[in-house]
Amino acid sequence: MPTGIVITSYPQELEQVLNLLIQNAEVHGLSAIENGQIWIEAQESAESISLSVRDNGAGVDSAIAERIFDAFFTTRLGRNRGLGLNHAKNLVQGVLGGKITLEASLEPGAKFVLCLPKIASSP
Repeated sequence: MPTGIVITSYPQELEQVLNLLIQNAEVHGLSAIENGQIWIEAQESAESISLSVRDNGAGVDSAIAERIFDAFFTTRLGRNRGLGLNHAKNLVQGVLGGKITLEASLEPGAKFVLCLPKIASSP
């Protein structure tokens, strides 16, 4: 991660999004992996920053990828409510003013990418 990246945003909400993505990786991608790893990377452009959360876990099936941000969608029925990634998406789009995408074609693993403005507007 490059040093010196500055963003004027909502730190609690950004922290919450990163925690949700890390928890998702732990529960869904790395639960059966002996040497699971999670990487957080950042890149900067003139007007925005890109943060990615990537793991070396089980990956995401294309049928699941289509619905992964839907409210109440879960692959662990009875163990969670399926709101984590939906909440992350709502925070990114609504409060942080950015965009979140899933790059599910990685083998192994998954990669979530946040594209955020350097200066967030008022929600």
